Amino acid sequence: MSKLAMTMRNVSYGLAELRVNNPAPRVMFRSDNDEGGRPYLHAFGVIERPRFRMERPYSPDDAWSLEVDPTGALAADLPVCVLPIEAELDAFFGRRLDEYSCRLLGALPSGRYMVVRSLRTPEARESVLLGNELVPAKPNCRTLCDTTLCDGPTYYAALFGADETVAPSTFGILTSIALLSSTGNDHDDAIWLFDLHGPAATSVPTRELSVVIPLEGSLVFDVILNFRGDDVREICEIRECWANERGPIFARWLAGESEMI
Repeated sequence: MSKLAMTMRNVSYGLAELRVNNPAPRVMFRSDNDEGGRPYLHAFGVIERPRFRMERPYSPDDAWSLEVDPTGALAADLPVCVLPIEAELDAFFGRRLDEYSCRLLGALPSGRYMVVRSLRTPEARESVLLGNELVPAKPNCRTLCDTTLCDGPTYYAALFGADETVAPSTFGILTSIALLSSTGNDHDDAIWLFDLHGPAATSVPTRELSVVIPLEGSLVFDVILNFRGDDVREICEIRECWANERGPIFARWLAGESEMI
């Protein structure tokens, strides 16, 4: 039976590229697409009991809903994991990575990622952009990036905590999904970050965010894929653009190495 394989390459002080080959991933983004015109259902978290559940309307112009399932699993529910790159991770972060963050990294699906150290500050706002509509923000929601150019938002990043009643924990690794063409426009991408550590970690102070951004793999999702028809070239170009251009640009911004405007 094949084992978890990982390689890590430091790009800069705040950025590293992570490649994962995982034959038995435990963290997933699952889609249950309904072709009948009703909302599409999605879930993110530990595969057996995802913590976050989403509904996406048929029209990309409308808002998603995002709910926390309080019975969903957290990082503490994942099995203990010895990572093959623990020494590299400790050197990158300049500290020993906590046990639950190691469990999360060991549960990631196969793919290519950016690991980011960030001093960006998530902000509490009255509303959050879910899909193409601003909706009232719940207490567990923070906005991390809302970059607006002349033709509208280009990147939108939000952080969601594991308990809808309290602020998200930023103690450990934050996992994320990339939603390409999130508003129905190919120039708009959303990055949703998730706290899978839970409220028990909120009392631990930390200024630096530790984030995993997917560039390739099942945590990258093309929101309007069903509207692209059989245009394989367009589908591939959208994903390649995120993997090699737009994703790394966002990661560099998150690491504080560039400004988008």
